[in-house]
Amino acid sequence: MKFFVKNHEIKLYEFVKSFDLDPIDVNGNSFIFTIKIYKETDGTNNYFPKVYRREFFRISPSFSKIDDEMKECDEEILVEDMAAIWSKIKKNNVTDVLNEVLTEIKKMFEY
Repeated sequence: MKFFVKNHEIKLYEFVKSFDLDPIDVNGNSFIFTIKIYKETDGTNNYFPKVYRREFFRISPSFSKIDDEMKECDEEILVEDMAAIWSKIKKNNVTDVLNEVLTEIKKMFEY
Protein backbone atom coordinates (compact mmCIF):
# COMPACT_ATOMS: atom_id res chain seq x y z
CA MET A 1 0.00 0.00 0.00
CA LYS A 2 1.32 3.42 -0.90
CA PHE A 3 0.59 6.67 0.89
CA PHE A 4 1.88 10.06 -0.26
CA VAL A 5 2.24 13.40 1.51
CA LYS A 6 3.38 16.29 -0.68
CA ASN A 7 4.64 13.84 -3.31
CA HIS A 8 6.75 11.90 -0.76
CA GLU A 9 6.00 8.26 -0.23
CA ILE A 10 5.29 7.44 3.41
CA LYS A 11 5.67 3.80 4.39
CA LEU A 12 2.83 2.16 6.26
CA TYR A 13 3.32 -0.67 8.73
CA GLU A 14 0.71 -3.05 10.09
CA PHE A 15 0.79 -3.74 13.82
CA VAL A 16 0.63 -7.51 14.28
CA LYS A 17 1.30 -8.51 17.89
CA SER A 18 2.49 -7.25 21.25
CA PHE A 19 4.31 -9.08 24.04
CA ASP A 20 4.98 -7.94 27.62
CA LEU A 21 7.84 -9.50 29.55
CA ASP A 22 7.92 -10.06 33.29
CA PRO A 23 10.34 -7.73 35.08
CA ILE A 24 14.04 -8.61 34.81
CA ASP A 25 15.61 -7.76 38.17
CA VAL A 26 19.26 -6.75 38.13
CA ASN A 27 20.97 -5.33 41.23
CA GLY A 28 17.71 -3.96 42.63
CA ASN A 29 16.58 -2.45 39.33
CA SER A 30 13.65 -3.83 37.36
CA PHE A 31 13.70 -3.78 33.59
CA ILE A 32 10.28 -4.25 31.98
CA PHE A 33 10.09 -4.65 28.21
CA THR A 34 7.26 -4.54 25.70
CA ILE A 35 7.90 -5.99 22.26
CA LYS A 36 5.70 -4.84 19.37
CA ILE A 37 5.91 -6.60 16.04
CA TYR A 38 4.94 -4.97 12.76
CA LYS A 39 4.61 -6.18 9.18
CA GLU A 40 5.75 -4.16 6.18
CA THR A 41 2.86 -3.46 3.81
CA ASP A 42 4.94 -3.35 0.63
CA GLY A 43 4.33 -7.03 -0.17
CA THR A 44 7.75 -8.22 1.04
CA ASN A 45 6.30 -10.21 3.97
CA ASN A 46 8.94 -8.77 6.32
CA TYR A 47 8.22 -8.54 10.02
CA PHE A 48 10.23 -6.35 12.38
CA PRO A 49 10.15 -5.34 16.07
CA LYS A 50 10.04 -2.17 18.07
CA VAL A 51 11.14 -2.69 21.65
CA TYR A 52 10.05 -0.47 24.52
CA ARG A 53 11.17 -0.25 28.12
CA ARG A 54 8.94 0.95 30.93
CA GLU A 55 10.61 3.83 32.75
CA PHE A 56 9.51 5.75 35.81
CA PHE A 57 9.65 9.54 35.82
CA ARG A 58 8.80 12.16 38.40
CA ILE A 59 6.80 14.75 36.51
CA SER A 60 6.03 18.32 37.59
CA PRO A 61 3.40 20.59 36.05
CA SER A 62 4.92 23.17 33.70
CA PHE A 63 2.55 25.97 34.67
CA SER A 64 3.51 28.37 37.44
CA LYS A 65 0.45 28.18 39.68
CA ILE A 66 0.44 24.82 41.38
CA ASP A 67 -2.61 23.56 43.22
CA ASP A 68 -1.99 21.50 46.31
CA GLU A 69 -3.44 18.59 44.36
CA MET A 70 -1.28 19.24 41.28
CA LYS A 71 2.24 18.66 42.56
CA GLU A 72 4.89 16.26 41.36
CA CYS A 73 3.75 12.77 40.51
CA ASP A 74 5.42 9.57 39.47
CA GLU A 75 4.49 8.23 36.06
CA GLU A 76 5.34 5.08 34.17
CA ILE A 77 6.12 5.75 30.51
CA LEU A 78 7.00 3.44 27.63
CA VAL A 79 10.27 4.58 26.05
CA GLU A 80 11.62 3.12 22.84
CA ASP A 81 14.65 1.02 23.76
CA MET A 82 17.85 2.00 22.00
CA ALA A 83 20.21 -0.42 23.77
CA ALA A 84 20.30 -2.65 20.69
CA ILE A 85 19.83 -2.07 16.99
CA TRP A 86 16.36 -3.58 16.73
CA SER A 87 15.89 -2.31 13.17
CA LYS A 88 18.38 -4.91 11.90
CA ILE A 89 15.91 -7.68 12.80
CA LYS A 90 13.71 -8.56 9.83
CA LYS A 91 12.21 -12.01 9.46
CA ASN A 92 9.43 -13.75 7.54
CA ASN A 93 7.30 -14.52 10.60
CA VAL A 94 6.40 -13.27 14.08
CA THR A 95 7.96 -16.23 15.92
CA ASP A 96 11.41 -15.71 14.41
CA VAL A 97 11.32 -11.98 15.19
CA LEU A 98 10.26 -12.64 18.78
CA ASN A 99 12.95 -15.30 19.29
CA GLU A 100 15.70 -12.99 18.01
CA VAL A 101 14.53 -10.10 20.21
CA LEU A 102 14.44 -12.38 23.27
CA THR A 103 17.95 -13.62 22.45
CA GLU A 104 19.22 -10.02 22.23
CA ILE A 105 17.55 -9.07 25.53
CA LYS A 106 19.11 -12.11 27.18
CA LYS A 107 22.56 -11.06 25.88
CA MET A 108 22.11 -7.60 27.43
CA PHE A 109 21.88 -9.06 30.90
CA GLU A 110 24.49 -11.81 30.67
CA TYR A 111 27.83 -10.40 31.69
